[in-house]
Parts: sequence; structure tokens; C-alpha cells
Amino acid sequence: MLRARGLISATTTTTEAQLSQFFQRVKSNPTPIACYVGFDPTADSLHIGNLVSLRVLQILQHHGFRPIALVGGATGLIGDPSGRSTERNMQSTEQIQRNAQGIEANVRYLLRPDTRTPANHATVKLHSPTIVNNLDWYLQQTPLDFIRDVGRHFRMGSMLSRDSVKSRLDSDSGMSFTEFSYQLFQAYDYLHLYRHHNCLLQIGGSDQWGNIVGGCELVRRSDTQRAEPGTTTPAQAHEHQAQESEQPDQHQQVHGLTVPLLTTSTGEKLGKSAGNAIWVDANKTSPYELYQYFLNIADTDVEQCYSMLALDPALDAAAALDQINETMDRHREAPAQRYAQRCLADSMVGWIHGDDGLASAQQATQALFGGVRGGGSGGGGGGGGGTENGDAVDWRLALKDAPSCTVGIDQVVGASIVMFVTEELGLFKSRGEARRMIKSGGLYMNQERLDDGDAVLELKDVLNGDLVVFRKGKRNYMLVDVEREGRVGTGH
Repeated sequence: MLRARGLISATTTTTEAQLSQFFQRVKSNPTPIACYVGFDPTADSLHIGNLVSLRVLQILQHHGFRPIALVGGATGLIGDPSGRSTERNMQSTEQIQRNAQGIEANVRYLLRPDTRTPANHATVKLHSPTIVNNLDWYLQQTPLDFIRDVGRHFRMGSMLSRDSVKSRLDSDSGMSFTEFSYQLFQAYDYLHLYRHHNCLLQIGGSDQWGNIVGGCELVRRSDTQRAEPGTTTPAQAHEHQAQESEQPDQHQQVHGLTVPLLTTSTGEKLGKSAGNAIWVDANKTSPYELYQYFLNIADTDVEQCYSMLALDPALDAAAALDQINETMDRHREAPAQRYAQRCLADSMVGWIHGDDGLASAQQATQALFGGVRGGGSGGGGGGGGGTENGDAVDWRLALKDAPSCTVGIDQVVGASIVMFVTEELGLFKSRGEARRMIKSGGLYMNQERLDDGDAVLELKDVLNGDLVVFRKGKRNYMLVDVEREGRVGTGH
């Protein structure tokens, strides 16, 4: 189910058959087997680049695994050197803790039970996600304990040969011992989860390959039979998976899997091409902004994004391939309609922000690109103004970065539009320029093209009684917040 979606970059298993057998054993194993993904709290929210490995975690959750999300409260204080040419800026312990709380909230929501009840929920038990913070177990150790018990299993030659280390050692900036030690900590995280959570699979981005291999090696070299009194070790639990005719050895007991980095066709990391990350937190990237981001994915990138991110996690390989082919065939029939992008945007915003967030993003998109019309006559509790395709809240969400101003209702109703956009809003240098723009069809009010240079603003033009939206040309918006005091009309 992962290969069909393009979600496997590399695995530590020798053959594809071994990986498939491992996945099959998970479903029938009497003791739940866990898999994990680690997130260092470098920010207070996940970004869309994190969603690939998190989607893999969710898919495996829907196929029998117990998902673990590890928040690196300890490793975040060190900084992962993988994929970086310079050392990360150190953050305070307090900031790391705040970031960890934000990421934990993201993960709990993204791995929530699916209320739509996918088809295989009747046969596969969904295990609730476990959230752990590696600061909890490192605080219980002394540096001497760690170096003695973990460091002795690592060989310098192997550590120095890893790409993430070699590239930095060959650079002008070099690598600090702090960053160099990171691979020991990530490896020990796997050993801890193996011993205490029956975790047999680690998942990460393709730039994490060296760290994941290091973790697998540490588990194999350590005395994995030791555990706290009264607990079942992963090795004992794994014996129940084996067929009577085979005895699992150490190299079959733990696995690593990397996923491709989400990049554009030009090689840029998706969501970071403009230098600004696209965040999961709605306070950092609104549902509308996220929807627009995926809606504007290039045709050359949409199939990869759709395959890796948009499909129902419960689908098996055959059903996933059928859905990918069906969607892309329909998209290729009329690329200008952006059918695949819309499916991708619907799926991602629905997953990240729920049904309410998706509805809000769709309404804002429809209002912005589908046209909106004022309605009402000033009566009733609303005091005039309405929309056919959206409301004032949607406009503010969609255009939160657009310039805005505040005026009184008595300055709006009855005012000449030409005078208002020139003298109140400053969209034009003169009334003559404004009239020429109207004549050429380049001035819009509430997404309706203006064609009358002598028109005046009416109460029905005020959306929900407190907003008017002007657009000059294709993208030059101005939001006019209308004060309710001194309202004209009979509304309250």
C-alpha cells in the first residue's frame, strides 16, 4: 500500500517480500507492533514537508500498526545536521518546550480516528497514537551512563562515513561535536522505543537514512532481552509472529523505512520555494492559504503530491492505484480545470483542518474567484448586506494580507464610487483615472465588474453590513471595514 503511492524511498529489509511479510504479520500479531516517526521541535508547528512521513504513519495505523510520534525535546536542543550545510541556531529550553507542545497538538489531531469509517475499519483495529518526548528518558541518565552504554556500540569509521557527516566535514563551516553526537541520540531513541513500546519500525525522510540505519544497528547490538520486570520484550513478542518453520534472527526483528522528500520538479522542497514554509497550524497558514497552495501546484508535480498525500489511508495497493489512475486520467482530459489539484486541496485541508476548515476554504475560494453579490435591503437583524457565495468572514480570511481601511457607514451609502475609490481609498490619483479604469473593465466591487462611472454605493453593497471589497486589475485588493455606528437604514 506504500509502494503503490510512491511512499518508499529505501528500506533496511533485503527484499520487498520480507517487508510485505513483516506488514502481514503485524495484522495477526497478538501484541500490537508499533512504528514511529520523530519530529524535532524546531518550530511550534509542523509544515507540509513533515506530512509525508506522517501520512505513512497514518496509513500503517490503518493497517494494524500502533503509531508513535516522537517529539524530540532532547534532540531538538542539539539540532539534526542531516540535509543542512550549516549548524542550526540553538533555541532555549523554554522555546523547545513551547514548540513541542504545538507539534504534539498537530500530531494528535492529524492521527485522530476517521469518522467516515473507511472500509477496512471493520477488520483492522485502529490503535490510538502514542506521543512521547525523548527528553523524558534522557533526563533519567547521566552523560557517563549514556557514553558507556550507547557509545560503545558505535564505530568512528561508520559514523564518519555517513553522507550527512562527510559533506559537513568537507565544508568550510565543518561540524561541531554537538551535531556529530546527534546520530547516537536518534539511535538510542529507537532502542528505547523497541524495549518499552514494542516498536519494530522507524520511518523518516530520505535524508534520515544514516540515522535510521544507526538505530537498527544499535538495537541489534544491544542486549534486547533485558527489560523491566513484568514486561514483554519486543523480541519475545516478535516470536509470536514467526511461522513454526522459521526462527527470526536479530536482523529480521527491527526495520527502517525512508520516504521521499516532497520536492517540486525543479528540486525545491515543497512549501519552501519562496522561503516561507506552509504550516499545519491554522494561525500560521490559514485553511484558505493552504487550500490555495495545493490548488496552485504545478501540473508536473500534482500526480506525485496526490499519490503521496491525498488518498484515503485505508485503501489497499490495488484500490490506491485505481484511484490515482482515475483522478489523473480525468485531470489530463481538461488540465485547465485543475481537477487533480482540487482533489488534492480538498483532501489535504480536510485532513489538516477538518470539515469546517475545508468548508471555510472552499467558500473563500468561491467568493474570491467565483464572484460574490451583495444582498438584502438593510432590514432585519443583519442590518443589510449579504453574499451569495461567501460572507465577510471568508473575505477577511482570503485577503488577510491585503490593505484595508475603516470608514463609517454614512461615508459609504450614497457615495459616488468614483469619488470613494479615489479620495477615500486612494486607489487612483484622480477621478478621471478611476473612470478610465471602469470603462476598460478593470475595477471590481465585491468581485462584480463595475461598468457605470456614475454609480453610487448602496446599503446592499455592504457585505453582511460591515465590508466592501474593491479590486483594481487582477490582484490589487482593498478591504473596506464599515463601522456599524451611524448605520443608514432600518437594521439593528
